[in-house]
Amino acid sequence: MLEMKRGMIVKSRAGHDKTQLFVIISVEGEYVYLADGKCKTMDHLKKKKKKHVQPTNYIDEFVMNSERIEDSQVRKLLKSFAKKQELNA
Repeated sequence: MLEMKRGMIVKSRAGHDKTQLFVIISVEGEYVYLADGKCKTMDHLKKKKKKHVQPTNYIDEFVMNSERIEDSQVRKLLKSFAKKQELNA
C-alpha cells in the first residue's frame, strides 16, 4: 500500500462522501486531514481514518511543499485530476 503524504489525492471509500476526491493536507497517526476546497475548506478540514480512503499515485508537489494553500488551488487541482482520470477511462 502507498504511504500517504501531504499533497496526495485520495478518494473516499466510506461515508456520505463516498467516491469524492480530496487532497491530504496532513497525516497524524491513523488519521488524515482532507480538503476539497468546497465543503471541506482549509479552515474546516475533514478528519478521516486512513483505511477509509483510497490513495492514488498522484502527489502534487505544490501542495506538498507549500506552507499556505488556498481553497481555489485545491479545487483547481481536483478538477484537473478528475478530468485526466475521465480521459484515461
